Amino acid sequence: MAREWLSLADSADELDVSPRTIRRWVRAGRLPAELRPGSHGPQYFLPREAVRELLSTRSVEQPPHRVEVDRVVEVVAEYLDARERDYQEQQRLLQQDLGTVRLQLEQAYAELKLAQQALWQQCQDLAAAQRRMQSLGDTLASTRARASATRQQRTRHGAGTPAAADEDVA
Repeated sequence: MAREWLSLADSADELDVSPRTIRRWVRAGRLPAELRPGSHGPQYFLPREAVRELLSTRSVEQPPHRVEVDRVVEVVAEYLDARERDYQEQQRLLQQDLGTVRLQLEQAYAELKLAQQALWQQCQDLAAAQRRMQSLGDTLASTRARASATRQQRTRHGAGTPAAADEDVA
């Protein structure tokens, strides 16, 4: 009966390990192998029965990988749950901060609106005062001009007393 041989890659697949692990086991003498010419130079080939024998002893010696994988999945799930809770808490705090900032902005806007209205009213009052002052200035200038004209007329004609003329103007 002809002996069946497996390549390094096929042996690794069967044992569920990497090809590098198989190569280390061969070099350590844990697995028998022959070095044969291959397409890329010499390659290891292992007897199928030696691979099966190692597979059966490994399953007795080691607990199945499933237990380790389940624990890893559990740890990762716990980590992700914790991260999700942290994320949700941070999101809640950010929304709270955003609400506070929004309130502060609304208050500042209302205060700015009131200040703008007060400033507008002050501008209106100032413009009205300026118009009154202009009117008073015009009246004063007109009154001075009439008084000056009256004095000049009196001086030229010599008529009346200055005290009586001043009373009319005032």
